Amino acid sequence: MDAYYDKALATIRRRRAATDDDERRALLDTQAEATQLERQRRCQEVEDTHRMRLELQPFRLHVVMVPALRLPVHVRRGATTFPLELVWLPATRSFAPVICPHCGREQELIAGRKRLGCTHCLPRPAPTLNRDIDAPQQAGRSTDPSHVDAPRPPRDATDTSHADASSSAGQGAPASRNGRSATDGRPAVTATPPRRRSPGAAASPRAAAGRSVARIQEVGTRLALKFWDEVAQGRRWHRRRVADDSPLTTLHRLYGKQAPLVAIGVPAGATPETIQAFAQAPEPGLPYVTHGELRTGPTGWTFTLRWESTPSGPALLELLPGLPTLDGHLPAHWSLDPGIPERLFGATSPPIDLDPVADALWRIERPRGGLPLVVRCLTAWWRSGEQLDVDADPAVVAAALASLVENRSGLRRSRAQAAKDHGVGAEEVSATARLLQRHPALSTERPW
Repeated sequence: MDAYYDKALATIRRRRAATDDDERRALLDTQAEATQLERQRRCQEVEDTHRMRLELQPFRLHVVMVPALRLPVHVRRGATTFPLELVWLPATRSFAPVICPHCGREQELIAGRKRLGCTHCLPRPAPTLNRDIDAPQQAGRSTDPSHVDAPRPPRDATDTSHADASSSAGQGAPASRNGRSATDGRPAVTATPPRRRSPGAAASPRAAAGRSVARIQEVGTRLALKFWDEVAQGRRWHRRRVADDSPLTTLHRLYGKQAPLVAIGVPAGATPETIQAFAQAPEPGLPYVTHGELRTGPTGWTFTLRWESTPSGPALLELLPGLPTLDGHLPAHWSLDPGIPERLFGATSPPIDLDPVADALWRIERPRGGLPLVVRCLTAWWRSGEQLDVDADPAVVAAALASLVENRSGLRRSRAQAAKDHGVGAEEVSATARLLQRHPALSTERPW
């Protein structure tokens, strides 16, 4: 379009320059002005026609960390009351789905005789048959248990001997329908009907699993609240409640009591005031996760606390900034709140004296992967790397260890790129990585 009108205007200017008639020149000037206006209009039409338009239509909404009001109520069944808690969400102006207090399912609740549960937790008992009515009236049929179709409960030695004695005493004597022998009136041997269990006597595996998940979530929430309470009071979390050779141990080695605040990007001098914690449902084979928000005045700092269950109680593993990520992946630079990347990815001097390998990890990897990646690398190095007899340059060892930890942490980087970042050869890094990979035993569950 532009080329067409450029050519048309050039022709008009050439004609105007070739004529000496004033009227002809005035006419050509008017024609050039009209052509210029037409050019603007046509170009605007073409631009409007081919302009890219995007229409965003949300199809999924994740409501994360919204304020909620908890309303304790009582469900009555006659004179019996069952406690229940309803959650009102002001943002949506509605109640959250009611969760079964036993299995955690979102189903309709039933007020049973002994407890409040859903249709899965409180199944209705199957009706039992009355054998005095349904059994065929056959004269002379023995009431030996082998002729009864209903399953029999196991009998102990006393019951067995009694049954054998009764059977031998009444051998050949038919029994009447009232349970007594037709010859001498003694009681005949009858099958003991199975006892009916109460609804809460035997819990199903799904109900037990639901209660286990609820218990883990309760422990995780309480653990996070106690942890940040100790931090707010200026005390260090109990060392026996932190897993050995974990990233949280490395953080305490680097920063001492201020380690939890530094780990999530809280600036120096800020004091925790309020805390909200939410424990996620556990994933098989992965550490437990509790996330939430720590507030220091008007500012909130999201965090993710990873922990495990031990025979002596829950033990903390790692503290990360931001919301939970897939498996053991580290949060990306862009996913953190403004101001946090500057403190976590900034090039700062180490707070303690480091060995050559740890110093290379700190200088090169902190601006790239941030403090969480450096802490994982230092954890793997201090756990087993120092015990290895590796005859290589510290920069080579640092590049090899960083590439191993990054691949397990969701930050994909080739060993050639790691070697380039540390200024060493790629072949040396690959050889050292193969040596280190056998000893640290890194995995997706524990990428440190």
